[in-house]
Amino acid sequence: DRVGVFHALWILGLAQAVSNLGYAAAAFVVPAAGDGAAPALAHRAVMYGASALESFTGGLGTAAFLAFLMAIVDKRRSATEYAVLSSVFALSRSVAGWAGGYGAAALGYGPYFLLTFFLAFPAFAFLPWVRHMLHYAAVQPEWGQGGGGPAEARIGGDE
Repeated sequence: DRVGVFHALWILGLAQAVSNLGYAAAAFVVPAAGDGAAPALAHRAVMYGASALESFTGGLGTAAFLAFLMAIVDKRRSATEYAVLSSVFALSRSVAGWAGGYGAAALGYGPYFLLTFFLAFPAFAFLPWVRHMLHYAAVQPEWGQGGGGPAEARIGGDE
């Protein structure tokens, strides 16, 4: 809340992108186990670490994105708008997960997760639009978004 929704989106979005490198590293470091063979403890630790990092950053990034959705909806229709926007978000995650399976099968896990790291960066081109949306929502008097200080403080300032 102190840094604002805008800064949280780009910082936590970057953290989510970096977390994919954990899976890429695990794919390159952990050898394929034979049938019925358990991976070595060190290799399991790499996998568990990559999974924990991705879960942690994914949760934080999702929270920032949902806060963004809450900030831009018109409070007079907030339940409907938020339900629609969060449903589209959930659907896009499901489709991306489904398509990701094909991508990992086609490229292999290491190259696939390395690619996902780089594919996260075009989304950052939308950040000026996000800032504009947050500012627009904050200055709409009839939306009931007021309170909590100046609009710039709530969206993350101009730094």
